[in-house]
Amino acid sequence: MASLFMNRKILLAGVLLASSTAYADCVDNGAGTYSCTGTSTNTDTLTGEVAIDTSGGSATLVNTESGSNRGVIQNDSAAAGTGAEQTINVTGGSAATVTNSHGAITYTRNDLDSALFSASASGILLYNGGLAGIGAAVLADGATPSLTVNNDNYASSGTNNTEMTASGSFTAVIYGSAPQIVINNNGIIRAQDHASGADTLSNGRWALATYGGASYTAPSILDGTQYATVTSAGLTQLNNQGYMVGDVLVVDRNPLLDAAKALDSSLVLTYDSANVGPRDSIINNTNYGGVATGGYGTIIGNIYLGSGAHVINNGSLDGQSAGSSITGNIYVDQRASAVTSVVNGVETTEYLVAGARTFTFNQMGQFDGSITIHDVASSVNNINVYAGLSDNVSQESSNPNFDIITDGLGVNNLNIYCMRPTLQCSGAGGNWTGLTELNILGSRWDFSDATKLIDMAGGDINIDATQVKFGGTMIADTVTVNTALIGVLATSPDAINEDSIGTITGHLINNGAVIVRDATLTVNGDTTFNSGSVLSLRINSAGNGGLSVVGGQGTFASDSTVVVSAKDYYFRTGDTFTIATNSSGAPVIIGPGAIVNLSSSDNTGDLILTARVGIPDYLSVTTAGNNAVNVLMNYSGSDSGLVSLQQEIQALGAEDLKRAAERLRPEVNDSLVRMTLQHSDRVLGLVESHLFDTYLAQLKGEPRVPVDGKLPSGAGIWFQGFGGIGTQDTRNNVDGYTGTSTGMAAGMDRLVGSSDKLRAGFAGAYAYGNIDNRGYTDAHRTNINSYMGLVYGAWNADPWYVNGALGLARNTYATERIALGQSAEANHESWQFSAKVDAGWPLMINDLLTVVPMGMLSYNRINEDGYTEKGTNYGGIRTGVYSEVIVNDTDSAINLRIGRKTYDSYRAGLGGKVLLNIQQPDYNAGVELRAQLVHEFGDLTNNSVAQFTHGGPVFYSPGIRPARDTLVLGSSVRLTGSDANDQLTLLASLDAELREQYFGQAMTLMLRYDFDQGPSYEKKASYRKAAALVRQQATRAVQATDRDIARLSQAMTAKNTDLMDELLAADLKSTDPAVRADAEKRQAVKVAIDNWINAMLNGNSQVYFNSYAADYVNEEGLTRSQWEQKRRRELKEGANTAMHIADLTIEAEGTRASTVFTQTSLQNNQPKKVQKVIELEQRNGRWLILSEDNVPLDN
Repeated sequence: MASLFMNRKILLAGVLLASSTAYADCVDNGAGTYSCTGTSTNTDTLTGEVAIDTSGGSATLVNTESGSNRGVIQNDSAAAGTGAEQTINVTGGSAATVTNSHGAITYTRNDLDSALFSASASGILLYNGGLAGIGAAVLADGATPSLTVNNDNYASSGTNNTEMTASGSFTAVIYGSAPQIVINNNGIIRAQDHASGADTLSNGRWALATYGGASYTAPSILDGTQYATVTSAGLTQLNNQGYMVGDVLVVDRNPLLDAAKALDSSLVLTYDSANVGPRDSIINNTNYGGVATGGYGTIIGNIYLGSGAHVINNGSLDGQSAGSSITGNIYVDQRASAVTSVVNGVETTEYLVAGARTFTFNQMGQFDGSITIHDVASSVNNINVYAGLSDNVSQESSNPNFDIITDGLGVNNLNIYCMRPTLQCSGAGGNWTGLTELNILGSRWDFSDATKLIDMAGGDINIDATQVKFGGTMIADTVTVNTALIGVLATSPDAINEDSIGTITGHLINNGAVIVRDATLTVNGDTTFNSGSVLSLRINSAGNGGLSVVGGQGTFASDSTVVVSAKDYYFRTGDTFTIATNSSGAPVIIGPGAIVNLSSSDNTGDLILTARVGIPDYLSVTTAGNNAVNVLMNYSGSDSGLVSLQQEIQALGAEDLKRAAERLRPEVNDSLVRMTLQHSDRVLGLVESHLFDTYLAQLKGEPRVPVDGKLPSGAGIWFQGFGGIGTQDTRNNVDGYTGTSTGMAAGMDRLVGSSDKLRAGFAGAYAYGNIDNRGYTDAHRTNINSYMGLVYGAWNADPWYVNGALGLARNTYATERIALGQSAEANHESWQFSAKVDAGWPLMINDLLTVVPMGMLSYNRINEDGYTEKGTNYGGIRTGVYSEVIVNDTDSAINLRIGRKTYDSYRAGLGGKVLLNIQQPDYNAGVELRAQLVHEFGDLTNNSVAQFTHGGPVFYSPGIRPARDTLVLGSSVRLTGSDANDQLTLLASLDAELREQYFGQAMTLMLRYDFDQGPSYEKKASYRKAAALVRQQATRAVQATDRDIARLSQAMTAKNTDLMDELLAADLKSTDPAVRADAEKRQAVKVAIDNWINAMLNGNSQVYFNSYAADYVNEEGLTRSQWEQKRRRELKEGANTAMHIADLTIEAEGTRASTVFTQTSLQNNQPKKVQKVIELEQRNGRWLILSEDNVPLDN
C-alpha cells in the first residue's frame, strides 16, 4: 500500500515536472490503468484502461487537444485479450460524461474465431474456455445510471479529427446497458472493420451497442408464460450529425449472446435479468451545419431494435437535412424476450419481458436498405416516408423504394408523402409484406409503370394524395380513393384510345375521383362509388372508357357522379354507352356538354348511358335560341362549317351553351325598332317643341300690321341638336341593350294668312344611333343612320293650339353578331312613314304659373328589308414569334338569311306641362316641366324567319313582346330677348323615358331666329300717326308738370325714338343719386307698361293677363273669370290697332307706382282718346297692375 501511494506521488510529481509536454488530469495507477474523477482533461496519449470513477459523484472526462498535443486514449492492442475489455470504463454508480473534442478514443484487438464460442453447463458464454466478452472503446454497464458521450466536430483547418473507433470482431465503439445512454456525435464513430451491407449482427462490428437497462419486477409464478411488470425501459438517444460506421443496436437482450447463438444455434445460454430488458430509443440523424468532408449525418450499418418504443428521424421536415443518409437495413424485433436459466446444459424459461412495441421511422433524407419487423398483436408501427424534400442546394429526400417485411400480426402502416410542391414523386415500391395500411399522401404520385406491383394483400391502400397516376397493379383487401386516382393519359391532343390504367385486385371504394378517360379500369372484386365520388371517362370515335368489374358487384350511390367528355364523336339521340360492367345505381351524369343529356340505366346488369340531344330547360334559353340550335344539331349534311359547329356546341358547358344559343339566333329584342322610332320621335318632338316655343314667343310679341299694304311673313328658321342614351335591362329572359343616339334637325316656317293663327313649315333631320347588347349577346352590335324629311303646321286657336307633322325617313342598318369565334355582318335598310298630332290648352293659374294639358296621337309604319349576313370565320397560323399571322378566312357558318319585316305603331299620349314665367326688363325666362304617359297599341314584336346560309331548314325566331306603356318626363329652360324685336330664342331640354326595365335620357338644344323685324317699324309708324292726330286736337297734360310737358314735346319731335327713352337715359346718367334711383324705377315701370301695350296690340292674351296682379280689381265690378272673357274678346277685335301714348307721367315710391298718360288709338280710321290712370305694385321683381281707370277725353 505504501508502495502504491509512493508510486502515485511519483506519477503526480512527474506530471508536474513534465507539465510542458504532458497534460493528463487522470491518475496513472500503473500496469496500464488510469482513474479519473470529477472533471478530468486529457491532452496526452493514454494507453491502457481508463476508469471513470463516479463513486464520489458524477464525473466528466474531456479528451481534447492543446496546441500540438492531441489527446489520445487507447488500449494496449498488443496485450488485448478475448474477453470483456474497455478503453474507458465507467464505475462507481453515478452519471458519467465522456467528451471527445479533436481527440481519439480507440479500442483495438484481433478478430475472434467464432468457432471457439462455447457454453458452460450453467449457460455462461465462453470463448476458448474463458469468459467471452465485448471489447469496447467506452463501456457503461447497468450499474451506471447515465452515460453521455459527446463526440465533437470533425477537424477544421489546423485541428485534429474527432474520432472514436473500435477494431476487431465482437467489438463496439460504445457499449453498455446503463439505463440512459445519450450519444451526441458530430465527429466520427467507426467500427473499423465493418463491411457495410455485408455485415450482420453476428459479425460483431458495432458502432453502438446498448441493451436492457430497464426496471421491472418478475412475476410470482415462474412457469415461462408470465410477463414481468416493467416499471421503466432503458433509453438510448443518438443525435448524429457526424459520420457513423458500424451497426447500431438498441435491443432488449445482450447482443453478444444473440450473436453467439446466431453463429451456433446449439449453444445453450443463460439470459438472466442482467442480460434482458426492454429499451427505448430516439435516433436523430441530421446534417445541419455540415462539414467540408461530406460525411455528416451519415450512418453506414444496420440498425437493430428490440421491444420498446423506438423513433428514428432520418433528416428533417424542413428539407435542410435531405442529405442525411442511412445505408443499411433496419431490423425490429418486438417479440417478448425470455429470462432463462440453464442447469447442466438444460435451458428453462422462467418468465417473459416486453416493452412498448412501437416503432416509428420518419424518413426525410436518404435511405438505402430494407425494413424487417417481427411484430406481435399489440404492435403499432408507422413508417413515414417524405419524398421530395429539398435542401435547396443539391439534395432531395429519396422515394420509398425499399422492401418492408413484417409478420403481419400488429398494425403496420406505411405512409408515403410527396412533398414536391409542383412536380410528382415516383419510384415508390418494393416488396411490401404484412402491412396493415398503405397511405398515399401529399401532392402527386406516379405509379404509371405497368410492371409496378403494390402488393398489400391482407392490408388496405388509402389514396389521399392530391393525385395518383396509376398504371400497374394494386393488391389489397380494400383500395380507398379519397382524392384522385388517374390513368396514364396520352399527352397528344389528337390521341384516341392511347390511355391506360392499371388493375386493382380487391374492393375498390371511391370517395374521390377515378379518372380513366379512354382507358378501362379492371377491378377484381367489388366496386363502390360512395356519395360525392366521381368517375371521369371519355367517349370517342372508337369507344369509351369505364370500369370492368370482375368477380364482384359495382355500386354507384345516387349522388355519385359520372363526368363524361367526348373526343371526335358526334352524339345522336338514342346512342348508348356501357360505362361499368356488373354494376348498378343511378349516379348523376354530367357532360360531355350541356346539350348532350345522358341518362343511366342498370336494367341489363351493366351501367349504360343513353344520349338525348337538346338544350336543357333549366338554362331558360329563348325559343329563338332553341330553334337555331335544334336546326344545327339536326343537320345531317356534309357542310364542314356546320359539322364543326355541331361538335363545338356539344362540348359546351351550360353557360357557354346558353351564350352560343342566344348568339346564333337573329336578334329578338326590340332594340332596332325602338331606336328607329326614337329617331323619328325625337325629330318630331323637336318640331313640336319648336312650334310650342314659337307659340309662346308669339304670345309675347307685337302684332303684325301692314306696312305699305303688306303683312310681314312671320318667317323664321331654327336649328336643333339632340343626344341621348338608354339602357334596357333583361326582360322575359331576353338580353337587354344600351343604345346611344345623336342627331340634328333644321327647319323653316312662316305664318300663313293675316290671322296669325296658322303656321306651316318643313324640316330635314339626320340621326345616328348605336346599339350594344348586354348579357349573353354582348357581342351583338347595330349601327343606325336615319335620314328624314317632314312638313308640319300649327294652329293657334287661342286659348288652345294644335300641332301636326308628316314625315318620311330612310333608315340604314349595319349589324354584327359574334358566336363561337365566328362573325356575321350585314347591311340593310328600311322605309318609315310617320304622322303625329298634338294639342294643348294653356291655363294661367297666376302671374307666374301656367298649366298646359296636352294630348298626342302618332302613327309609324316601318318596312324593313330582308338581308343575308356575310360574316367570316378566321383561322390563323403564326409563322414566328415576330411574324404576322397568315389568315385563312372562310365564309362563316353562323351566317343567316333573314326575311323582311313590317311594323305598325299606333300610340296615344296624355300629359301636361307646367310653365313658370320670369319676366325681366331685358329678357324673358321660362322654365318648363312636363310629363306624358304614352301607350303603344301596335305590334312591335321583332319576329323573324331565318335560315343558315350553309344549309338546314328555315326556322322561326319569335321576338319579345313589347312594353306598351312609356312615361316621358322632361324639363326645359327658355331664354327669349324682350326688346322690341323678340328675334332670338334659346332652348335647352332634358328628358327621361321610362318603361318596363328601361331608362333613357336625352338632351336637346335649340336656336330660333325670326326674320320679321317689321313689327318694330309698324310700332314706330303707329306712334308717329297717333302723334299727328293728337296735334290736330287740343291736348292737355293731366297731372303733368312743366318739365313733363317739355320732355313730352322733345320726345314727340325726336325721330325714331320711343316716348321717354332719351329723358330716362338722361336721368339715369344724372350725378344726383336720388334722380338716378327715381329714373331706374320709372324705367322699370315703363317697360312693364310697354309689354302690356304690346300684348294689347298683338292680341296676346297670355302676356296681357300676366301683366295684372292676381288680386287686380277691375272698375266694372266683374269677377276675374268674367273680366278675362270680356277682355279676351276685346283683344281679338282690337288687335293690330295703331296706338300712341302721350303726356306720360310716372310716380314711383317704394314698391308702389302710379302712371297717368293719354292714350290715342285709331278705331275705324277715327281717333279715340282716353286718359288712363294705372296703379302698379312690384312683386317678385315684376311691376304688376293693381287697378286701371279710364277717363274719355274726346268730348
